Amino acid sequence: MIENQKVIALIPARGGSKGIKEKNIKPLAGKPLILWTIEEAQKSKYIDEIYVSTDSRKIKDVVKTAKVNIVDRPKELATDEAKTIDVVIHFIKHLESRNYKENFLIILLQPTSPLRTVEDIDKALEMYFRFKVPIVSVSKACHPPQWIAELDEDLGISNFLKAISCYQRQKSGKVYQLNGAIYIADKKTIKKEKSFLTLGTKAFIMSKERSIDIDDEFDFKIADLLLREKLI
Repeated sequence: MIENQKVIALIPARGGSKGIKEKNIKPLAGKPLILWTIEEAQKSKYIDEIYVSTDSRKIKDVVKTAKVNIVDRPKELATDEAKTIDVVIHFIKHLESRNYKENFLIILLQPTSPLRTVEDIDKALEMYFRFKVPIVSVSKACHPPQWIAELDEDLGISNFLKAISCYQRQKSGKVYQLNGAIYIADKKTIKKEKSFLTLGTKAFIMSKERSIDIDDEFDFKIADLLLREKLI
């Protein structure tokens, strides 16, 4: 709790996964992926309660050992097409049905960012209470924006040429990308904006090393190596 406002962590973890089967509970450096996020959240000096939103019995069995709260996620919010913000709004409604009427703070921690530390979590929360606006984590982009474009149907690169031309006319500067590790906003803002990304949102900058977002087996192996070898 900070400034008399309850801080609630939400960890969304559906059972299905496109790239890696049962990704959220696959062993990473000796323990299920999701536990890396849960254990860092439990170390926070600000987080009051931790919830896991899931549709999976296996995930529930794993997180019960960590003594966190569980919210049953509806099937329609556990598909590949389901939006994370809809999971957050469902969670808010769940808490409100249990008489959580005050304007609590939600910090969304996705389990696919296992290298995010308690220091990142607490510093991001402190940033929120300094500015009183939503916070999202970012890291320095691996490539400048003109290097990223759609290919033409015939594999031509005309879109790259347009992007390069546009970028050269603009002032060059550091470029950042959302890294998916931390999202923070209060209940009222989320219900109003249906997003953590607003015109007032500020960025919390994280290092490249701790910003790995596991999407496929390659990402998983890199994260596993970094954790096992204590390279971060």
